[in-house]
Amino acid sequence: MTPKREIKEKILKNHQVDKGELGIYDLRNRLNDLTGKQWTFSTRSVVTKLFSNNYPKDWLFKYPGILPLQLINNLFQTFTKENSSIYDPYAFLGNSFFVKLKLGIKQNFFYSNLQPDKMKILLEENNEEKFNRISSSNCDLLPDKSVDLLFSQAIVNFEQSLSVLKEDFVRNEYKNIFNAFFSNTRVLKDEKYAILTISNWILKENSNNTESYFDTTTEIISKLEGSELVPKGEIIWSQPHKSISGLNDTRIWIFRKEN
Repeated sequence: MTPKREIKEKILKNHQVDKGELGIYDLRNRLNDLTGKQWTFSTRSVVTKLFSNNYPKDWLFKYPGILPLQLINNLFQTFTKENSSIYDPYAFLGNSFFVKLKLGIKQNFFYSNLQPDKMKILLEENNEEKFNRISSSNCDLLPDKSVDLLFSQAIVNFEQSLSVLKEDFVRNEYKNIFNAFFSNTRVLKDEKYAILTISNWILKENSNNTESYFDTTTEIISKLEGSELVPKGEIIWSQPHKSISGLNDTRIWIFRKEN
């Protein structure tokens, strides 16, 4: 008869909490509420899990780089604790987009045309008197070192840029997003993190069939000069898509604010 293995009782230190199957949590963790076992996501340089994406296929073509909500949730869990504050200077999708529209915060004019019927209903159902409209940037209302995570997705309307405004528009859009992201670092607390996601893309001019690239790495490095943000890592996420192969490869840049 095979002898039963003795189950060793876990010996915890004063700063440790046993969370069962989730692993051991360290009370000294000031970054998030995850155990060491749950930190595996943050140590991967490439995300191999295929997330369910509920966005319509035409949105994936027009706005490559939109991350699945579950992936964004994983990032938030990794870099924030319960009741932490998250600031996105370009929150133009979802409910936050409608709230910003109602408050009078300026949006990118292409995104302001998204779902016009829903916007019309939203504006008609709410009286203007219920809101105190503001005309300045939402970042101007935030005090220094007041948020725990700075997060933004660099998303551009590719369909419009390819058919109408082409390369110069896309370049300017990316530069505007980078400017908004790096100019708002003052609201981020010291030793906290900032995340910027960028989709890879190639523009082809039909007239001469040439390819043109926008060097996002060089642009970001130029923004880092004199900035308090220090690069700490990069994660690659890819969503297979037949019609836009390669366009949905998204780079997730991770920075830390240091003095």
